[in-house]
Amino acid sequence: MEEIGHRTDVLAFEGFGEDTRAYLDWLLGECAEDGVEVDTLIEPAALDLMAMRLSTPLQFAEHLNRAFEAGFRMGQKPITAETRRFLNGQLDPGRTRELADRMRAVGLAP
Repeated sequence: MEEIGHRTDVLAFEGFGEDTRAYLDWLLGECAEDGVEVDTLIEPAALDLMAMRLSTPLQFAEHLNRAFEAGFRMGQKPITAETRRFLNGQLDPGRTRELADRMRAVGLAP
């Protein structure tokens, strides 16, 4: 292992900086079908939250997957920044009840 360590270079990745949101817009534009507006899939506020908190392409891919999976399970379209708060139990009680009722209606919650 020591020999391998001597043959590697450590590169610091500072993230995308000011281009983070532009990267997210590009990524979703490339993944969405032609003619589909990204705003119909995920709200700009949710993308702003991701751009503020994440820094690497792998993090973006993972958290977008999680957000879209959670949104699909809850029937939430477009994905909002509230989706995350619901999963963490941080929504206001009225909105939590509304989403829970929608989930029960489709058989996702007991």
